[in-house]
This record gives sequence, C-alpha cells and structure tokens, in this order.
Amino acid sequence: MKSVKLLAIVLVLAITFSLFGCIPGTIMPETKVIDTSYFSIYSLSEVSHNGGRSARVSILSDISIVCYWLTVSLVGKDGGVILTHVDAKNEIVEAGATFSVYIPLGEIPFENIVTAELDGTATTEDVSGKYLSESAPRVTFMCENIKWAKQSAKAGQPVPCPDTPTLPEKIFEGWYKDKELCEPFDFASGIREDAIAYAKLTDDVGEIVNRITKELVPSLVTVRATYTEDKLWNPSTAESISSGVIIRRGPVSYILTNRHGTALLEGYKKIEIEVEDCYGKIYPAAVVKVGDELASDAAYDLAILAVSGMSENLCAVELASENPTVGERVFSLGTPAGQQNAITVGRITDFLNVKLDADAYLTNVEFGVLAHNAEVRRGSSGGALINADLQLVGINFAGKGGDDFSEGYAIPINKVREFIEKYM
Repeated sequence: MKSVKLLAIVLVLAITFSLFGCIPGTIMPETKVIDTSYFSIYSLSEVSHNGGRSARVSILSDISIVCYWLTVSLVGKDGGVILTHVDAKNEIVEAGATFSVYIPLGEIPFENIVTAELDGTATTEDVSGKYLSESAPRVTFMCENIKWAKQSAKAGQPVPCPDTPTLPEKIFEGWYKDKELCEPFDFASGIREDAIAYAKLTDDVGEIVNRITKELVPSLVTVRATYTEDKLWNPSTAESISSGVIIRRGPVSYILTNRHGTALLEGYKKIEIEVEDCYGKIYPAAVVKVGDELASDAAYDLAILAVSGMSENLCAVELASENPTVGERVFSLGTPAGQQNAITVGRITDFLNVKLDADAYLTNVEFGVLAHNAEVRRGSSGGALINADLQLVGINFAGKGGDDFSEGYAIPINKVREFIEKYM
C-alpha cells in the first residue's frame, strides 16, 4: 500500500515538474509577449455576423503569433471613442497574414465610425525556430499623403497589391517607389525591409468638366460693349465681345472682367455695356464707381461691373486662396469667338512677365502673370481660369494667337484679390 502511495506521489511530482519545466532535459517552448506596434488596421467594414450587424476590423500582423488579447476601439468623426470591444483568442496567425475582430454595433450607425484603434498584446511561441524568427517587412501605401493600406510579407517574398484607391474625380495610375512618381513599385520582387509606396493619380478631366458644366457655368457671362463714334453727324458704332465671371450675387451682382473689354476706346464718345448670362438673358451693366473713381484699372487690366436683377439660377465663383503652381491642371471658361460657355483644358506652364502694347490693348500689366495651355481665343478675355477644385485662380487677358486658339495668359488670383480689395 505504501509503495502504491509512493508511486502516486512520484507521478504527481513528475507531472507538476514537467508542467513547470523543472525536470532536467525537458525543453519548454519559449514565449515572447509583443505589443500592438506589430499590428496595423487593414480594413474596416460593416458585415452581418452572428445574426446581427457588426463592424469587422481586419488586422495585419507583421509577426507570427499564437494568441492575442486586444482592445479594439471604434472612433467617430469627432475623434471620440464610440464603442470598445475586447477580443482574446488562441489563434495562430502567420507573419504577413490578417485576422478579423468582430464588434457588434447594436443601434450604432456604421457611417458614424471613421477608424479603429488597437491596444493590447499578443504572444509568439518559438516552435523549432518557426515563429520568433519570422517577422515580416511592411510596405506602407500612401495616397495623397494619407495611409491608404499596409501590406506585409515574409522577408524575401513579394507583398500583395492593395485595393485600388478610389478618389472622386481622380484616376489611379499605379504605385511608385518614389515621391516623384518616376520608378514603379515592383510587386513581383521580394521585400527585405520596410518600404513606402506612393499612388500616382491624375485628374479625371471628364468628371471635372461635368461638374463645371453643372455647378460653375451659371457663373459665366458674355460681356458686350457697344461704342458710339465721336462724330456729330451719322456716328458709326462698333462692338466688342469678351467674357466675365460673377464674383458676388445679390440684388446687385458684381462681375469681374478685363478693363480692355469695357473701357472707352479712343475716337469714341460713348460706351454701353450689357452682359448675357449662360441662359441667354441680357442685362444692362455699368462699371462700378468708388467715389469719383471707376473700378477699372489698366495696371491690372481688370474691371468690375454691377448688374441688377440677375436670375436666381445664377451663382458666384469661389476665389482660390493662392496662386496655382506650374504643372497644375486648369480650365479656361469663356466666350472665344462668341462661343458661349466654352471650356478648354490645360496646365499652368509658367509664371512670367508679358508686356503688351498699352495703346493697342488698353492694359499696362507689369507684374508676373500665369502662362497656361488651356487654349484661349479672341473673346476669351475676362474669362475665368479655374482649378480642379472649381475655384477661380486667374482671369484670362491675352493669348499668343489672337484670332486663333492658342496658349493664354491670365491675371493670377493674388492680383485679382488685390484689385477686388482696392475697388470693392
């Protein structure tokens, strides 16, 4: 009986010692606790889970793990935490793989959630050197200065391509290794260290033109000036056509245009101005008078017209806060050769000084102006130069080709603002 008890005690001690790794010659698996710096949010979506609505947070692991304890917080638009969920699982996740945490939403609208945040730990286990030695390099994919995605792969292995960025009025052209977007990112080659890839996007010109047609064309006008000759008997008349853009709406609306299309010409005694909106309605107009001075200045080649009773269907253009940069996409809006509501597309090509014949053009602009290839033609003068955000960045005042479509020159928005502040 004593021998049986003694054998039982020995067995219990052996089992106990083996569990705690105390028996000589027994090697227990090594473990290491890591924090959530090895994890990143891969995606956040609304799904049906366990019969109800849930937020699925997909998490990318840069290192192989065998279990995790995570606190996942759903963050709202104001930066506050909407919902917190604790998830703990014994689940082997290989380096470079994703796993999901499901958070019941209850009555919370998913559209109120902006992002998710992680806190907690995970455990790795070295089983024959398998786990602790296999951390995964990470590629961060940047799209317009925003972290679009992160992908990992085992060292030397290629990373998978992330989902294609979809941004309003932009076309995605590929991922690049450099900020200058010169060297395409090679998804076929393996990675051995952390890297950054940059999305190349171009303007979806068709979509922007659609928006301009719907939202901005109602701010365009055609400016017609009729000149009466300075003769006592049978004075003849002449007419000029130029463009303009509404900059302020109200009982009295204000239109920005060029001075040279609204100033009295030499040899004529009278000028009458009228504007025609994009719907064909015509209104009498006059250059704004500030005290004894007209809001018409050859140093800017700009003028401001006042018009009463313009249609409620019209709108005013928004002024950009700064000048466009060389290479930026722009759109010329105006009345080239009398063609109303015309839109041409191009880019800013330079910022330079252009000297025109002051007597011939009634302009004396001496500051640097915008050169662009959104083609203009006679009649485009006074027309709007618009950026991809549908903001006014310049007023066209001259072109290289005269009667033919050609590259144009525009008064930059910083000078436009300066002029408006001086005369309004």
